[in-house]
Amino acid sequence: MTRSDKLKLIGIPLVGALVVYFGGYLTVEHLRHRKGPWEVAFTVTNAAPAIRINQPHLGISNVVLVLAGEPIGSAFTNSTMTYVDPLNTPFAVPHGRVIFEDLTFLPGTVTFDFNGHGVELLPRTLILNGKEHAWTAGTTITLTAAEKKHPLTPAEFKERMKAIKKSAR
Repeated sequence: MTRSDKLKLIGIPLVGALVVYFGGYLTVEHLRHRKGPWEVAFTVTNAAPAIRINQPHLGISNVVLVLAGEPIGSAFTNSTMTYVDPLNTPFAVPHGRVIFEDLTFLPGTVTFDFNGHGVELLPRTLILNGKEHAWTAGTTITLTAAEKKHPLTPAEFKERMKAIKKSAR
């Protein structure tokens, strides 16, 4: 076997493997990001905290959640967050905290705890305090204190289950 035959024997599969690897990687990255992130604006409406949700690719625009009767933080300023890169949860956001996010394929899932109100953004539906609501552009939904469900982070849920099992013994 000549030297050029050995190079072909090694080189052709190596180049093929690199093409498949990088082609596959770029394809998956495109699929992960093609729909874009959730855009969540934290504002105030009629002296109550409000959250405006947009996701242009899914046709979700200007969905406003008003947290009736909830206090507004003294250091509050209007802000907008886009959920592209995952962070360690829970983390604080205006009016509450993010307790879960799965941003593997955007827009993904983002779950909030707004002073006891559970808000979950899913591409197919909006879940408010455990109840599904269809996405309707331009809708304003008011959440009252009586509807609160006090959602838990996955770690808080795990600790609660441990305590329940321990007390059952």
